[in-house]
Amino acid sequence: MDVKSSFRSIKICPSALNTLLPVRAPEIIFRDKVDYCIDLWSMGCLLFELIVGQLLFDSFMTTPAILVRQMLDTVNDDLPDHWLEEMYFDGERREDMSREDIVRVGVLIGSMLRMEPSARASAIAVVQDAWFQRE
Repeated sequence: MDVKSSFRSIKICPSALNTLLPVRAPEIIFRDKVDYCIDLWSMGCLLFELIVGQLLFDSFMTTPAILVRQMLDTVNDDLPDHWLEEMYFDGERREDMSREDIVRVGVLIGSMLRMEPSARASAIAVVQDAWFQRE
């Protein structure tokens, strides 16, 4: 909610929004389409701050990537698929990996990175995973 960046509709959306990072909606961070929903996100953050007395997301030394990680840790929701690549691959993207490959290897890596050792995928399950079998 930044009056200096307000706009009436998606057709006249400003090219840059100056919303403070701790209340910035994910779609702004990922430079996706924006509409009035960005104000609802900011309002939720501000309402939390008014009731609890502290920011919902840490603002000290925060970068957009750190903020997205905080969002994922705080809200009961997953990152939309169309933002996955941008979140996890901030350098050169591999041309030989499709979006499906990225999602598949993400699931595989997630099966190995479990806090509880007994919950981790077995070595056999890992090498038999479809991602390793791709041509």
